[in-house]
Amino acid sequence: MGDRCYMDVIIHPNDYQLAKHWLEDQVYGDWPEQISGLLDGPEPCHRDELWLQDGAVFVSISEANYALADSMESMANAGVRFIAYNTPALEYGSGIQFGTGNPKRFYGDVPCDHERYPVAPINEHGSVQAQWRDHYRKLMRNLTRLEKEFKRLKEEDACDA
Repeated sequence: MGDRCYMDVIIHPNDYQLAKHWLEDQVYGDWPEQISGLLDGPEPCHRDELWLQDGAVFVSISEANYALADSMESMANAGVRFIAYNTPALEYGSGIQFGTGNPKRFYGDVPCDHERYPVAPINEHGSVQAQWRDHYRKLMRNLTRLEKEFKRLKEEDACDA
């Protein structure tokens, strides 16, 4: 096993079956065949579990090998909409990986701070380094769009309650 970290993965409910293929061996116990078999809300200790919250599927993994980078990229290439956050490990820092539902738009190895906000390298003048500027703009535009989609799920879930 390589370098391991703790991860939280938020998956769009319509993409549950696709995501299950890549993540079910990372969580103890069986994944229900259908999303309707998931519990609402996390248990008091929610490591290595999955549950429904705010209309989305949450997965917590306590020993993610190299932040499951290959699985995350495969999920994104299959069109899964997700946001994954990882804690730092020995060989890398905190990060975000996300898939927008468009196989051409996977973002991996996005550095973030301890509050889970993306960060970008800046120059001595306090500006984002030129080689990062366009990439960072696209990254933030796509992440914001995905976060809004998950926020709509939360609002729809609240209306259904």
